[in-house]
Amino acid sequence: MPKGYPNSVTCKNCGDWFPAEYNYCPSCGYELHSIKKVYSPRYVQALNPVTKHWVKIDRKIGSIVSHSRTSIPYKNIQIVGKSKY
Repeated sequence: MPKGYPNSVTCKNCGDWFPAEYNYCPSCGYELHSIKKVYSPRYVQALNPVTKHWVKIDRKIGSIVSHSRTSIPYKNIQIVGKSKY
């Protein structure tokens, strides 16, 4: 495919040109359109409406792994659900 042809891309690995809809370079096999993985944290926290304390939930096993002793949320853990904090 000629350089500058509409809907063409160049391989970052070998410099070859080919149609933009390709996912891999036909010359060297380099992956062109890598799919970014969405990061999903293993632990999240939610406010217990009865006790007004935070609970840490393990998303992998789907259960509560700890309860906070104060009304302050855990540090560096994503908050899920509705809360007024």
